[in-house]
Amino acid sequence: RVIHAEENTQQFERSLGLFDLIAIAVGGTIGTGVFVMCGRVGGEIAGPGGMFSWILAGIGCSMSGLAYAELSAIIPSSGSCYSFTYVTIGELPAIIIAWCVSLEYGIVAAAVARDWGDKVSLYL
Repeated sequence: RVIHAEENTQQFERSLGLFDLIAIAVGGTIGTGVFVMCGRVGGEIAGPGGMFSWILAGIGCSMSGLAYAELSAIIPSSGSCYSFTYVTIGELPAIIIAWCVSLEYGIVAAAVARDWGDKVSLYL
């Protein structure tokens, strides 16, 4: 079903305006506070072990990127983890993965809010 969606010739309209692009940029800037906190913890607490964890995380991200590239080459549909999972292993795992992605966004938002709360209390 997902693959046949690409056969539709209807094109979507571009709907991002100036405000939307500014909101995306501000969100990206706010999200970088999490990485600053990781660097501070790595430098003050973890020491050289932090370097090895970043290398392992980089390898894991590279493997994930290669897996997505392979899936996007095999499945001729623009998609995300939901559509790739739906096509490859079924609907129930796709729904579970979609909920996991939503949970990830919630956790990231909580981490960014905590970091900004620390910054605001420091500045006030």
